[in-house]
Amino acid sequence: MVESNMGHKGDVFDPKAGEDPTIYGWRAAAETARFSKFVAAQIYDEPPHHSYVWGGSGGVRRSPLCLQYAPGV
Repeated sequence: MVESNMGHKGDVFDPKAGEDPTIYGWRAAAETARFSKFVAAQIYDEPPHHSYVWGGSGGVRRSPLCLQYAPGV
């Protein structure tokens, strides 16, 4: 299992990422998922067959964005 904080804490923008809403909306989580699949492939000699996207609290409204904008993740 891999967990992402979506690039920030709460609804406050992180000055390092700027004000790009896609980073907080889905890109941070998508990149976390890509990296986790890379690590899994290194450990198990093959990438995972499937994965899940879910979220509680603010993740509930962001999870569908991962599905929509980051296919294959």
